[in-house]
Amino acid sequence: MALNCWLAYGALAQNTTGHSPYSRFGLGDLSSQGGSRAMGMAETGVAAPSDENINLLNPALLTYNRVTNFQIDLYGQRKKMSTSSASETSTGGGLTNLAFSFPITKKMTAAFGLSPYSSVDYWLNTTTVMNTATDTASAIYAYKGSGSLSKVFLATGYAITPNLSVGVQANYLFGTLTNESVVQILPASDNNSFSVNKRDYYSRILFKPGVFYKAIIDTASRKYIGIGATIELGSSGNLRYDNKIYEYDGQGGTVEIDERSINQKTNFTMPATYRVGLGMGVPLKWKLAADFSYTDWTKLKNNNTTSNSAMNAAYMAAVGGEWIPGYHKAGYWNKVTYRAGLNFQQTPITVNGQKINDMYVGLGMGLPIFRKETKFMYPMVNLGLAVGQRGTTQNSGIKENYFRISLGFVLNDNLWFTRYKID
Repeated sequence: MALNCWLAYGALAQNTTGHSPYSRFGLGDLSSQGGSRAMGMAETGVAAPSDENINLLNPALLTYNRVTNFQIDLYGQRKKMSTSSASETSTGGGLTNLAFSFPITKKMTAAFGLSPYSSVDYWLNTTTVMNTATDTASAIYAYKGSGSLSKVFLATGYAITPNLSVGVQANYLFGTLTNESVVQILPASDNNSFSVNKRDYYSRILFKPGVFYKAIIDTASRKYIGIGATIELGSSGNLRYDNKIYEYDGQGGTVEIDERSINQKTNFTMPATYRVGLGMGVPLKWKLAADFSYTDWTKLKNNNTTSNSAMNAAYMAAVGGEWIPGYHKAGYWNKVTYRAGLNFQQTPITVNGQKINDMYVGLGMGLPIFRKETKFMYPMVNLGLAVGQRGTTQNSGIKENYFRISLGFVLNDNLWFTRYKID
């Protein structure tokens, strides 16, 4: 008889996504890439240009940033994980992204920055009871994981025409992910427990080209309809890893019994991600956006072969928008940007035959900070909220109910490099 318990015991180190059993699979929990503005619009934005905010979803939209921009986004999350018989809460947080953009020419803008890509943080336990003719024994299996991947990026966007722009982003992906499996046989005796520790060292350059086209459908209001697309190109190469096997000595210590798999290499394949978006709106009034993305995670190859067997193709569909009541009207709250959206994801994870889905509602605000020196470009504080659910308790699964908050600060100003005259 097997008794499965897929819930954590104890607290592990916090990271950008917090503790999650689902981070065992693939490259871990993928981080939000769009920042506070995108969270408020449910992670839409491939076809949603912005003059004030750096668009981190489509490098082609950098051409709309015509002044120097500095942007930082912070992230926090609280989630409740539940099975049919138990529950636990977890928190996490950290930096979402740090980005800087600046115009090179009238048609070209460049950007660079740093952001998390994924994180691994889990501790799972499974107990199997084995009955024999003479005795009863239990095998306890513990699975632990930790680590994170980050990326440094350099991007540029170029306006071929006022309505057509292209861009490309180069990401340097780096970090370490550790997965450990521990087996213990009860009743306890000497040399009845061992662990396998797998540590992968990632270092890879990934490219993401993008394009955006808009058509003006009303000249007076500058109302437009647009389409955008990006491809985060896949990559293949070598992955360096360490595989260590330890045996417990019965005195609370461990003895390494296999040193043959230190500083080894294996094949690594990163699947491509395709994303397309539609958008329409009136500048300084409102915008609507719809995004769809697809990644075939069955093509992922790394050292985590056990969890990858549960990986499938994944897609994301989202709609969102933002609205400014009266940009040119008196009153501060008329100039605030209000955002909302809905996001649905079929994640690449399947557990006990059950596909794991993720759905959340996003809300947000863009709070301008006015200054007398400029009429249209000003610092902004972005607030994004997301309330959602991932997974289900069916088929001995885990349900995660989460609340996320993202706080972003944007400084965008063409006055930084202006020479002033003293009368």
